[in-house]
Amino acid sequence: MVDYAQLLARAIATLDPNTRERREFIYDRARQALADRFRNSNPPLPEEAWNAESAALEAAINRVEMDASGADGTLEVSPGFETYEASAGDYVDRAPLADRESRTGLVAGVVAVLAVILIGVLGYLFWPDIRSTARSTLRTTNVATPDEPPGENKNYIFMRQLVYYRTNHPVGTLVIDKPQSFLYVVRPSLAAMRYTINVNPECADLVGLYRVVRKEEWPGLSEPAQPAAGGSGEGAKGPLGPRALDLSDDHRIHGTGADIANAQEVLKRCIGLGNDDVVDLYERTPVGSRVVVLSDKRMEN
Repeated sequence: MVDYAQLLARAIATLDPNTRERREFIYDRARQALADRFRNSNPPLPEEAWNAESAALEAAINRVEMDASGADGTLEVSPGFETYEASAGDYVDRAPLADRESRTGLVAGVVAVLAVILIGVLGYLFWPDIRSTARSTLRTTNVATPDEPPGENKNYIFMRQLVYYRTNHPVGTLVIDKPQSFLYVVRPSLAAMRYTINVNPECADLVGLYRVVRKEEWPGLSEPAQPAAGGSGEGAKGPLGPRALDLSDDHRIHGTGADIANAQEVLKRCIGLGNDDVVDLYERTPVGSRVVVLSDKRMEN
């Protein structure tokens, strides 16, 4: 918690004259600064934190005011140096020495605080523009979809990997971010496993909250296909790849498929992953898992 008493004492020490009205002005500014700090906090701070900080500030104000005022309401000044009687005419033309070191430190502290506040305000004002530019860059980037065969020089950013991910969704939730072409599996400690996806036209209207209602190996085949060497399923032939996680009868998460003769039926494609990725996701995701599909036109705060 901030030592409000020390900060207030330093501030009123610079007042000349040091009157009750001027001290009250500083107290009001401190209250307003604290209120602005909590109002502009992102994410919002809990009300308990606000009550505690406000009470601490008021206690510091009372303490500083008692130290600054005497019983009769006048300022009590305790000199921190010895005085002596000078003879008549000694140093009459010399101004009193100023405490330059303390004033310099105070000015430097005030400048530092103002700089931090200015940076915060500028970041808050210009963040929407920065975010919009970043989104435009992501949308115009040539992203390799799961339907494309993996090449030797595939960009690392589109590979399956553990990433930092801040969200309010519980651990185990699948978050399908269609604008970014990513699927996230929320994990503890602000992390998520990220997969690159391809959103097929059949799922253009898919948005909202779903559940994994069914899991299927080699969907659409009358008999199981033989996976490629290593058991990853990459290279195996099937209409929806080696694995599928159904969200409904018309919406599913699936692998990279191919049209073959022994398919039971023509199944609609929806959220496509590479075959290695869909096998990995299949193993991590139990039936009943929560799935959140973000809209293409969503607005983030």
